[in-house]
Amino acid sequence: MLGDFVRDISVTDITVTDTVFTGLEASPDVTVTYDGKTLENGVDYKVIYDGSSDPGSAYLTVFGIGDFCGALDLTYTITDSLEVKVDGAAIGEEYFTIDEETGAVTLTEEYLRTLAVGDHILSVVISGAETTTDFTVDPVGYKVTEGADAEWAKDCGKDLSFGTDAEAGRFTAVRIDGTEVEAESFTVGEDGTVTLKEAFLKTLSDGAHALTLVFSNGEASARFTVLAPNDHAAAPQTGDGIGLWIILMSVSAVCFILLERKHRAFVK
Repeated sequence: MLGDFVRDISVTDITVTDTVFTGLEASPDVTVTYDGKTLENGVDYKVIYDGSSDPGSAYLTVFGIGDFCGALDLTYTITDSLEVKVDGAAIGEEYFTIDEETGAVTLTEEYLRTLAVGDHILSVVISGAETTTDFTVDPVGYKVTEGADAEWAKDCGKDLSFGTDAEAGRFTAVRIDGTEVEAESFTVGEDGTVTLKEAFLKTLSDGAHALTLVFSNGEASARFTVLAPNDHAAAPQTGDGIGLWIILMSVSAVCFILLERKHRAFVK
């Protein structure tokens, strides 16, 4: 206690420190002094904040208690100095969110899909104070949407194309049966379609093969079959066989009739 009478809080010296944007409700430090003595929060005064969290001006009220009375409204600033970095490079606010209760930073899926597969470092810098954490980007399981289970014949005179649901521009390599294919053996279209050239396909053995399309953040797998020349020729249709049988039967009947007539003529 400072004395036997109550003083108005306005006679004190009050200092409010500016704070930085974190996404959470701001609660900057408040220092109250009187006659050279630092007063105690909860004993001589209490502070009520206005609930602001966004960058800009914010308000608080200091209420006198104990030996002090009255109230004083004060203004402070929430500065936009929060910085989020991945592998040392700052990223835009559209690529992360901040939990209002815990302050945890969450990177958006859109941004994560731009990162290479492997380990990365997330840094959060608040007013010069930096905290870091490691995280890992696992491969994305892309799908082959065109060309899966295709059959390619060595005498067809065509290339063989494969499309995927991966973003265009992420392609890095092709593997056939686990072996990487040389760049001159395939092409990549603007839409990301990968085309194996005929000359390369002819070097593959007849039979099934495993295809893996490799991207900066994942892979897509499928199988295709290489056929020997003429292995893809269409077999006679059932209807064609019946037609041929009918024709043969008709010819046989005509021959029988002619022979029968000839026999009768001879008997006469």
